[in-house]
Amino acid sequence: MKRVVSILALPLMALFGACSRLQPAGEGGGAALMRNLLRAKVVEIVVRPGPAVAACSRAAERIARERRVECRVLSLAQRGDPRAARIVVGGPEDELAASLLARLGLKIGGTGGRPSFAWRRDTYAGASDALFAVLEDPERPGLPLTLLYGNDDAALARYAASLEPGWKPWIRIYRTFDLALEAPLWEDGALVESRVVDAAAARTAALAGFEDLPARKDLVSVRASREIDPAIRGDYLEAIALARQATVQWAGVKRAKRPLALFLHARPESFALCAGGASLAAWRPLPGEVHALLARGVPHDAGIAVARALAEDLLGPPASPWIGDGAALHAARRWWGRDLDEWIGWLRAGGLAPSAAALVDPQAVEASSPHLILPLRAALFRFLLESRGEVFVRELWAGRSALSLDTELEKSFGAWLDDLAARRRVEIEARHAARRGALLDPPFLAGVGIEEPGSASDHGFGSAAFEESLREARAIGAGAVALTCYFSGERDPAAVPDITPERALAPFEGDLRVFCGLCQARASGMRALLQMHLLTGPAGSLAGLGPQAGEAGWQRFFDGYARFAVHAALLCELADAEGLALGGGMTESTSKSANGRRSVPGESGWRREGWSKVVRAARGAFSGSLTWGADCLLEARELSFWDDLDVVGCDLEEEIDERALHGEGDPGLQLETRIGNQLSALSKIAQEHGKPLILTRAGFKAGAPRPSAPRGSGATGEVGLQAMQFEVLAKALRRARDGGSLHGAILWRWSSDPSDPGLNGHDRLLRPGPAREAAARAFQGL
Repeated sequence: MKRVVSILALPLMALFGACSRLQPAGEGGGAALMRNLLRAKVVEIVVRPGPAVAACSRAAERIARERRVECRVLSLAQRGDPRAARIVVGGPEDELAASLLARLGLKIGGTGGRPSFAWRRDTYAGASDALFAVLEDPERPGLPLTLLYGNDDAALARYAASLEPGWKPWIRIYRTFDLALEAPLWEDGALVESRVVDAAAARTAALAGFEDLPARKDLVSVRASREIDPAIRGDYLEAIALARQATVQWAGVKRAKRPLALFLHARPESFALCAGGASLAAWRPLPGEVHALLARGVPHDAGIAVARALAEDLLGPPASPWIGDGAALHAARRWWGRDLDEWIGWLRAGGLAPSAAALVDPQAVEASSPHLILPLRAALFRFLLESRGEVFVRELWAGRSALSLDTELEKSFGAWLDDLAARRRVEIEARHAARRGALLDPPFLAGVGIEEPGSASDHGFGSAAFEESLREARAIGAGAVALTCYFSGERDPAAVPDITPERALAPFEGDLRVFCGLCQARASGMRALLQMHLLTGPAGSLAGLGPQAGEAGWQRFFDGYARFAVHAALLCELADAEGLALGGGMTESTSKSANGRRSVPGESGWRREGWSKVVRAARGAFSGSLTWGADCLLEARELSFWDDLDVVGCDLEEEIDERALHGEGDPGLQLETRIGNQLSALSKIAQEHGKPLILTRAGFKAGAPRPSAPRGSGATGEVGLQAMQFEVLAKALRRARDGGSLHGAILWRWSSDPSDPGLNGHDRLLRPGPAREAAARAFQGL
């Protein structure tokens, strides 16, 4: 199902700034608290003197920068602004924090002089046990209050690094920095007990079937899923040994100080439970653990996380994030399955490499793709290692030296990158030439369009459910899949603060799940296409639906769109996907004409130039076929940049209106005529631009049963409305294919969860039964 977006969405600050009254949570729930948080121009962090103050001050600077509000740190004795949203940081000795904890139904206790807190029979007595909670501020009705409560001031300082003002009534309890329990809250602050999630128990269950591997000499203990292929596991253990050896070489320290626990996961689901699932592996410093994914058909991280853990063990935490990232990748020599030098050369040859100053910016991965920033941080690390030596690099790591980001450094680093890219130029050009038409290599592109039904990793891309979904798709004759992912142009406020917030640029579905889905499709012998869409915000409309503020506004829009397009393109390139569709449904910004709006002088030229820039950037990142998924014939006719793309792509618009079932004439025959007319019109567009044509989404509503029909039957009896339309589509596809005008069709929608029942009769989920049988016949002979 397409993500539902509102065409009436406005910038949130403008929308909610018009209101003057704060709506209490009792009237509007969490949505009211979110609206009021967006209206608040001030955020206050209330904390007593102690170790947490410095961390709160750094968090305040970040919140002010990201949310463009005033954010200040207050002591408990200071009188705050009653219009400000509050974050309260404290422990059992702080009256305000303790009273809020009691409001949540938790009890404060202590044994042997050690403080603790408890919910039901669960007691949290560790020094690093703490919680985040969001509730309506009892002193400031209508505004959300975020509480960070813990047993120990020093531990609170570590939690405070990830402070955010939240808005959704919720609680998250942590034990030794691991999420132990979470639940939504009622309006009065009590936990909704029927929806409590025991995260600790879920992690324990996920690791229950792991086996202990023989002890190693390098202080690394290994527990692995029994599902992992022994050959893949052996390859990974060799890779981490090499990565550790490379780390020891530049660090100048020969022996690790602390043991490391390594957990090897066969599934993204268990990996996400234990490590968040943002990358192929994760280093968790506080428990001293590395979790790595070794899934079938998916490359492993080659020891990046283990190298990072060893470097921090030998030298302590790095003074700057960039050098920690760079050193770990330099040691592993690979990035998401690609040789690191090859990948760095690819990025440089594609014109994507930013300056050294941009690479060392702590916020770089929030603005640009991590698949661009992190490998180039490794390039900068290696450049410094080769040009200035190990001692200088170790001084940088420790913060005893600073990197002078002057013109000479930028020039010499750029020349070093150019030399590396030049050595790879022949193979880079050969890859572009070999893969540009890969999506439409014979046979006919017969695929299904897959979307995640929700945010749960155990039913998303890469999961066991997804692999079953692929098998079912192949059973009806699908030889390709098109995965849909969504990006957000702006971040909404955090619903609930988290100790490890993901700030890197990524789609809603997450890089890892999308990457695994593409890799698993390829491993199963299917071609893979990624269809990306950019929204204005997590709950906003498609970006680019309305006019921008003059030439500068259009420039900002295209700069932003290009960043997300490059990220999607790099994901596709790493996964060896054959195709990438850059959006769709944005006629207002993609058309050659003004579409009825008052034309601004020069606007058509700005739009044409902007989209050419987006396509060039994506082309530099991706060697496969590029297309655009126009959502209707009008958008396809008006699109101004088909010549820049490899394929003309458009969704199928036509379907039977259920009212036509009771009218005169044969509705199937009428639909066949309309589909034929749309395909003819699209073929003409493709011929005019000298491009092949594919249907990027071809699907039909499931339909609702007639009142007199048997339970479970479709709108036309046992065959069903959806099945009838797929029968009609099958004829049209074969006719267009045989005529040479159509080269592929993606049937919409398939789900990553085989048990997905769909939403209702308007959902285009391709239902099991007659509809899938008809879809299989549509694929036969194609």
